[in-house]
Amino acid sequence: MVLPVANPETFPVLESTRLRLRQILPTDAPQLFDLYDEPEVAKYLDIEPLSSLEEAQELVEAYRQGFVQGHNLYWAITQQSSEELIGTVGFFFLPDGESAELDFELLPYHWNQGIISEALALALEFARESLGLTHIEAYVVKENPASIRVLEKLGFSLEARLEGEFDTEAGRLDALMYVKR
Repeated sequence: MVLPVANPETFPVLESTRLRLRQILPTDAPQLFDLYDEPEVAKYLDIEPLSSLEEAQELVEAYRQGFVQGHNLYWAITQQSSEELIGTVGFFFLPDGESAELDFELLPYHWNQGIISEALALALEFARESLGLTHIEAYVVKENPASIRVLEKLGFSLEARLEGEFDTEAGRLDALMYVKR
């Protein structure tokens, strides 16, 4: 997967009536820290929680470098009325060049408003039409029924059950692998 060099002029910005998906910027580090530090979000993640603003800044740089190197494409989810990051959605590209892993998070204050479904629909359309991706995987812990419902609503199918796959704040949890072809 070859992507353009990451900068605000070439990074793909996706928009709907109420949402804007844009590049994650260094100024987003405080909100990114809040997102990954939020207990209701962290309990479903298979990454170590961020312990400082500096770690959030390092994550922003890792997303930028991943984009420059063609390994990922990660957006900040914002509302049209504000530039403040309220969540993230992104793809980590798999080696075959036609597949990616989908990842997404949203601050709990914005749950149950259709925001993540709308953001994912924008990203998935871009993945198919502009990137030519034909296989998209998403992993979710089985204890996260809201994310499961979102994936199923967007046409993902359950492909596999993976015992103890996610190492989370709550311990090792079983994951479900969903696929959209």
